[in-house]
Amino acid sequence: MAPSLLVAIKFGAMVFTAGAVAAVLLAVVRALIAVLRGQPVDRSRIILLHGMLAGLSLTVAATLLRLLITRDWQGIGMTASILLLRTILKQVLRWEERQLERGEASPPAPPHAKVISPSGPPPGG
Repeated sequence: MAPSLLVAIKFGAMVFTAGAVAAVLLAVVRALIAVLRGQPVDRSRIILLHGMLAGLSLTVAATLLRLLITRDWQGIGMTASILLLRTILKQVLRWEERQLERGEASPPAPPHAKVISPSGPPPGG
């Protein structure tokens, strides 16, 4: 492979990786802004999930580019296992996203939980 092509592939992988970091950071900022504006927490979680999915897609693209310059079977096996793990993680994130969009997220904890002492309930309560 030509040296200039190797440099271009490595640079492309680096750009995709930087894009992944930027996507996740942008999602974190957007989610924080949503929370500060008083939007529901589930909305912020969906924003974070979208950012994580975008970042994960970009890292998969970077990994595929790196696979083009991998020369040995051990490197190919390692890359394949990384791609498999990222694919599984992506499916889990998509499942979570569907759950949130359906409104099936876990209910929040009650704001005032009644505490019962070991000696029993308080008198008159």
